[in-house]
Amino acid sequence: MKRVATGLDRFERSLKATSYALLAAGLAALIVSTALSLPGGVFCLAVLVLSWRLELGWPQRHPHLVFALLMGVFVLDWLLLSGLVEASLHLLLGICVVKLFGSKLDKDYGLLYAVSFLFLLISSVYTLSVGFLAALLAYVFLGILAFILFESRRAFRDNPEAPFELRGYLRVSMLMTVLVAVVAAPIFVAIPRTNWGLFRVSDPSDGNLSGFSDRVVLGDIGRIISNRELFMRVSLDRAPDQLPDDLKWRGVALDQYDGAAWTNTERGYQPLPIESHRSGIRLARESNARGVIRQRIVMEPGSDVVFALGKILRIVPMQRGLGGLVLRDRNESLRFYRTPSGPIQYTVDSELEPRGRRLARVSDEEVPALLRQRFLQLPPLDERIARLARQVSGADPDPLSKALRLENHLRQSYGYSLDNTAADSPDPLVDFLFQTREGHCEFFATAMAVMLRTQGIASRVVNGFRLGEYNEWSGYWVVRQSDAHSWVEAYLPGAGWVDFDPTPASAGAPGSWLGRRAGQMLDAIDLFWTEVVTFDRIKQLTFFIRTRQRVRDGLRELKEGLARLHPAAWAAALVPPSGWKWLAPLSAGLLAALGVLCHLLRRRLARWWSRWRAAGSDEPAPSYYLEFLELLRKKGLVRGPAETPFEFARRARTAFGSSVPVEMTELYYGHRFGSLPPPPERLRALRLESKRMRRAGA
Repeated sequence: MKRVATGLDRFERSLKATSYALLAAGLAALIVSTALSLPGGVFCLAVLVLSWRLELGWPQRHPHLVFALLMGVFVLDWLLLSGLVEASLHLLLGICVVKLFGSKLDKDYGLLYAVSFLFLLISSVYTLSVGFLAALLAYVFLGILAFILFESRRAFRDNPEAPFELRGYLRVSMLMTVLVAVVAAPIFVAIPRTNWGLFRVSDPSDGNLSGFSDRVVLGDIGRIISNRELFMRVSLDRAPDQLPDDLKWRGVALDQYDGAAWTNTERGYQPLPIESHRSGIRLARESNARGVIRQRIVMEPGSDVVFALGKILRIVPMQRGLGGLVLRDRNESLRFYRTPSGPIQYTVDSELEPRGRRLARVSDEEVPALLRQRFLQLPPLDERIARLARQVSGADPDPLSKALRLENHLRQSYGYSLDNTAADSPDPLVDFLFQTREGHCEFFATAMAVMLRTQGIASRVVNGFRLGEYNEWSGYWVVRQSDAHSWVEAYLPGAGWVDFDPTPASAGAPGSWLGRRAGQMLDAIDLFWTEVVTFDRIKQLTFFIRTRQRVRDGLRELKEGLARLHPAAWAAALVPPSGWKWLAPLSAGLLAALGVLCHLLRRRLARWWSRWRAAGSDEPAPSYYLEFLELLRKKGLVRGPAETPFEFARRARTAFGSSVPVEMTELYYGHRFGSLPPPPERLRALRLESKRMRRAGA
């Protein structure tokens, strides 16, 4: 016969399921933070599911041996294999395995709760992404639910037959989770900030991003392009339809080519003077105010390069001290001297000038000898490269014509591909130009820069990013590593360094509209969470200063509004000073005319007034009628709930042998429903009769 589950059975299953779910939330936080690899996380979750019914009981038989084994493995892991944080994580996972397959006592549940919390703490060391936020919210909800159930266990164990419903516990836990979020928000804003950084792990992405260092091997940019991870978010002070199509985020410029890689040999970094923390660093004066664009950039960790559009006029780093120091090399590339562990934030003002306008300034001046020496360097090349450059550029000595012809030839005669087959050959450039005839932007930029140099035109390769994707949810541009791009800067006398982009347009998959919108929404949520996580001392101080200023502005506007409500202020605003000479006599004449009109219409106005008061009054009956009803009540006569006033008046006439009740009710009906005030003489006579009725019955 099948056993019927009691309330205690359902409670124990719910407590066990909630405890397992809480531990699973901690493991999920480890997975989304990459502290635990995806295969390792799936394996741990599978072990968690397997331990639901399987209990070995062996840890209770040899607890000291198990503890010594775990601690020995932890020490070896810490000293020989990984760091303290990683070794601690491995120790906690081992404790979980031991406890999950042992008997589930109350203290074991408590230990599992503590381990799950440590999982969450370790996850926060690795990342604070939106995925971590989801795991955190799930952990808070499940933690509250587990705590409530754990505290209720004694009551159900004392009363096994008591009914148990999990639904009510879920509602209470959800409500408490919302309250925790509401209460925690102001505490988070007000709590002081520190820079201690008690827990840190080594991040493989620390340092310069591959492809944006002082030496770039052909093929590095291709590896970046295949990565869809976020690189930076940018807010612009212009609408997307007001921006040129060919905007690019300039990063590093490289001047020397050795046949397989580009190198920056002009690394004489010079610190740029900071005017103030508010005005930042000024690099140049604007020449065309209409072409200035402001960019507010939040860049993910991994690079110290300053990226910006166009010609940089001013930089305002958000970090103070050495973290806000900017260095510039002789290739006009900018770097931060020291980058924080989190996102890098800065503001840039740039001047955008169309390339056509710059090319219009090209002149016949001689290129400075220093530039020719630095930017015409070439290694030993295959003679076919120079021959192809002469064939494409033609006999025209004009450097601008040569540059435009080389740019158009590469765009039209070669194909775009992310395959890096040419990068593995002994001479990548020769393989690209004469064998594969397709590649990504890095090969196109190298080909044009090298062929320009063979024609005596100073050039260099620039690495940066395309404009990116506009996020309509929050109004900023999302720049991913897949937007990495290489192009060429050629020096033309009179115009200076001018951009040339020989890479043909790539036919990337646009994706579905729904997928793009969902991705933009998730990215907007991720940006909001990033702002929450990076709410440091500077942002906290700025928040309080702005709040105080808004309160002051609100109080000032309220005071000004109250002042405008004053009659004198109204008069001053409505009447000019010259109008006061004739306003006084005119007002006196109007008041006199109004008084005469009211005197002539006094009877009609009195009748209107009486009707208005009778129609708008909330009083159930006139005072004289109420006084008469009170007199009858004292005589022991009260109107019944279903009795009309006239029925009651006829009954009172029979009881007292007088017609006063009927006549008083007639006056009340005419006054109440006909807006006819009672004649004073008749009302006075009826009141005298009422007094006689009161004395007669006394």
